[in-house]
This record gives sequence, C-alpha cells and structure tokens, in this order.
Amino acid sequence: MTEPTITPRPYIDRKTGQSRKVYLYKGKSCPSVVLNSPVARRYAGYSLIHADLLDAKEWLNGAHSLVPKKKKPKAQLAGQSIPRYFLTTDVPTFQLVKALWFASIILYVKCFGSADGRKVKLERANLPAGHLGVHDKIITYRNTIVAHAGVTTHESSETKLVLSPNPTMDRLWLRTDVNRVDFEDDRDDPITFASLIDEVIERVDSKLEQLKNRLLAKEIVPLGKDHWYVEAKIP
Repeated sequence: MTEPTITPRPYIDRKTGQSRKVYLYKGKSCPSVVLNSPVARRYAGYSLIHADLLDAKEWLNGAHSLVPKKKKPKAQLAGQSIPRYFLTTDVPTFQLVKALWFASIILYVKCFGSADGRKVKLERANLPAGHLGVHDKIITYRNTIVAHAGVTTHESSETKLVLSPNPTMDRLWLRTDVNRVDFEDDRDDPITFASLIDEVIERVDSKLEQLKNRLLAKEIVPLGKDHWYVEAKIP
C-alpha cells in the first residue's frame, strides 16, 4: 500500500475551537479511519512533539533574524569568549526577540515533560552526550526566568534608595532593579540551542518513521484495503 499525494484542508469548529483535517485527492474528499491502537497513539503523540519542535525552531530563527550578528574582534578570533548578552535601546524589537526566545524555550522543554494526552515524551538520556550541556541550560532557563519564579543567577531583583549626586539637595528616589536574562545569543558556540533542536527533530523523525513502518506492516497491510474501506468514514 502506497501513500497517494493528498492535500489537507483544515477545518475548525468556531464554537468549540476543535480542529480537524479533511484530506483531498484530486479535489475529492478521502474516506478516513481513526486508528486507536497503542502504536497509532504513540505515533500521534510523537507527531505532536514534532510539531512543537518545528515551532520552537521557527520562533528561535525569528528571534535570531531580529538580532544582527556583529563581526568578531581580533581578540575573539584568537579564542577569547564571545559576548552573548547585550543592551539595546530598541525596546519594541527586543520585546519581540524576548517573546520569541521564551516561546521557543517553553515548547522545547514541553517535549520532555509528562503529558497525559500524548502518553509519550522525550528523555534526556536519549540525547547525545555533547548536547546535554545545552539541553540542561535550556531546562534551567525554563525553570527560572521563563516559567517559575525565583532568585537565581539568571533572575534577581533588588530595591535601591537613590540619592542625589549633590548632597545639598533634598532629593531621594526609591527604585527597583530587575535583572534577568532576556535573550542569549549562542550562535557562535560549538553547540547551540538551534543545533540542539535540529538534533532532537532528527531523532523524532527517526522514531516516527519506525512507528509508521510498524503500523503499516503489523496493523494496516495485513487486513487489506477492503477492510479499511468498510471501516472508513467520508467527511
């Protein structure tokens, strides 16, 4: 059994927000069957993870597109550390950069968290050893500056009493300094957040291919085409 070239047509119920897809072949609606076997549910779960990773990658690329890379000074080319944090006066643009970066972190980490609906999740132990440092850093960012509150090296605040530079002036100001990592530009690192996402996507692609082949070989092909036409519904 081979897959035909079909075109998905999204549909959403405007009252409930539930969405589904109708598939068309040469402009005609295709009958379909919802598969509920354990393997089919795992395939669906990993498909959701794959979609999240693609979004994380897209949003991270969007953040990078708004932050132009600067040429490296000679000292940095000689092997010194490369600045990854910076200040900017373009607040609206940087707010968008921060939103995209935070969103990419949230969706990436979501793929490794327990999810009752998906029944599957990714495991840190399955990542290459060389990527674990970046993975753990992203997890830390999610657990400190993005999703949970706390005072850490990545996020802190302090209250200051600011005095006039002229002691003869009777002026005082109460201010709060909020300090946190809003964006990290790691594009010059040997292993980056972007390359980590690509690595995980590749592994999820491989898992999906394995599950797909198992579904076809063990559950779909043996029953034959006629069986599935009896089971199918026309949308």
